[in-house]
Amino acid sequence: MLVSALTAPQAAWGRRPDIALLEPQEKATVAEPRDQVSFLAPRSRGALTTPAPAVTTPLPAPVSHLPSVLLAEFPAFPAATADGPPPTRFSPKIDDYHGTLVLDPYRWLEDSNSKEVQAWTEAQNAYTKSVLEAVPGREKIQSRLTELLTIGGMSAPTVKGERMFYSKRDGKQNQPVLYVKDAKGERVALDPNQWSKDGTEALDWEFTSKDGRYMAYGRSSGGDERSTLRILDIETGQELPDRIENTRACSLAWLPDNSGFYYTRYPAPGTVPPGEENYNRAVYFHQIGTDSANDPKIHQGTEREHWPNVQLSPDGNHLLLTTSRGWTATDVAVLNRRTGQMTTIVSGENATYEGAIADGQLYLKTDNGAPRCKLLKIDLENPTEQAEILPQTEGTLESFDIADGQLIASYLENASSKLYRYDLNGRSQQELPLPTLGTVAGLSTSEDGKLYYQFSSFNFPPTVYEVDLKNNAASTIWGKVDVPGFNPEDYQVSQQWYESKDGTRVPMFLVHKKDVELNGDNPTILYGYGGFNVNMTPSFSKSNLLWLENGGVYALANLRGGGEFGSSWHEGGMLENKQNVFDAFAAAGEWLCDNGYTNPDRLGCYGGSNGGLLIGAAVTQRP
Repeated sequence: MLVSALTAPQAAWGRRPDIALLEPQEKATVAEPRDQVSFLAPRSRGALTTPAPAVTTPLPAPVSHLPSVLLAEFPAFPAATADGPPPTRFSPKIDDYHGTLVLDPYRWLEDSNSKEVQAWTEAQNAYTKSVLEAVPGREKIQSRLTELLTIGGMSAPTVKGERMFYSKRDGKQNQPVLYVKDAKGERVALDPNQWSKDGTEALDWEFTSKDGRYMAYGRSSGGDERSTLRILDIETGQELPDRIENTRACSLAWLPDNSGFYYTRYPAPGTVPPGEENYNRAVYFHQIGTDSANDPKIHQGTEREHWPNVQLSPDGNHLLLTTSRGWTATDVAVLNRRTGQMTTIVSGENATYEGAIADGQLYLKTDNGAPRCKLLKIDLENPTEQAEILPQTEGTLESFDIADGQLIASYLENASSKLYRYDLNGRSQQELPLPTLGTVAGLSTSEDGKLYYQFSSFNFPPTVYEVDLKNNAASTIWGKVDVPGFNPEDYQVSQQWYESKDGTRVPMFLVHKKDVELNGDNPTILYGYGGFNVNMTPSFSKSNLLWLENGGVYALANLRGGGEFGSSWHEGGMLENKQNVFDAFAAAGEWLCDNGYTNPDRLGCYGGSNGGLLIGAAVTQRP
């Protein structure tokens, strides 16, 4: 991209920094005023980047006074050629944020309905296709990737009464299918692939009654995720007539006798000011067979952004209400359904809480005074007394479950899962062995003392295990995903630690074939996320396997902003600390180059969602 300098009187804008305008058709003009802002990559650090010269221009006049050459549109986009991608029109849009000028020359690309944008997209796609189709071995890559992507997957089961519920997907299906297994055998409960020809109907969530007879589930269309609640009779396979709109990301708790349930919903459009429909989430109670318009409101947070969730004790006597106030704070209350009394357990604290009720006791996982979390036990008959039954440890307490008088706790230790069992007072610790470094997901228990969980790692396809807690039996395989042509013994998984810019030690997982020679020239992919308290742990990836099979190195950095080491690790990468995430990602790349894995020309990086923000910062700050 070349640079065009356009001069304008300083009086037109006042004393403000100069900026650089980019124009694809003109040559560069370099100016060196005292006050300036450069729209360029920052200085390099280490071996990853090459310093770029700062190119600046005198301050331009307002956009309406700019020369017409900058405002002209390309009349058409040329066809793709071998010379390079089709050009992209430069439109000098400038915003003034409290005296800081920000150039946004490609904002016009945000209008996906524009014919010009559609033409640009088609031209770019055509060029990309022409480049990719020329890659040697593309047919072989496509064949193996297709094979890997169709191996499917499965979840750990949840047990309700005499029935087990779990999802499976054969790889060729757009969405997983929900199955039920009982004395009648295995059968489909819900298959969203059959709901619409174009695949735009989706299963958003589901909650099954305690005895496994009924399932409340959310169904949405077109990706809006607003969800309409429906009820399926598992015994007959028929739906009940009840319908409840606006139940996005619903939390729901069935009464033990199946006569109704507590649930969350959002206000209907038109009942609140425009733009408020995705706020003001509240808890209601629905009696089966009645009009949901008459459902009584049970609870709502004090602010529109608050996010309440519900959970009912197994005996149905106590309703647990946890209300999130953002990502770092939770209020907790318990409704005694026998007396109607609402008891506040936690209010206004800057800490998170997650809970469960069993035998009249409230168990709360919290980071209050314990960044890596601890577990409290509270007698609901005397809630002012709290016992700390699982103190904070070096590991991070992720989740817990209760079954058959036992407490099962899942920890992260150095970003890898560990499972332990205790009595209900936190004593008699016993580790439940796991196959290797990896990730436990879908932890669930049954009333007859069975534990189920899914385990996977970089070189360990998803496998579901069953543990008989009553008889202290070892884990047995309940179900697994088979990967053709894959031998886990061919791969090496390790964890390395490196220093970020501020001296913080950060772990990083490294995966490659054992026979790969690490010579500093290995093609390497670096992945990161670093946000929203989301843990990045060892897990199996079908697409990454193709990369590893062909000699690539895969690196996963556990950046601050995630929850791998508790709330302090999370807060160290959010808001005003966000730069820590970007610095640690760059430091991971430097470590890989300095330690003989790869070099800047052979190092790639990627991320999605919040990780996409990370990659945007990486290519801007450290190209």
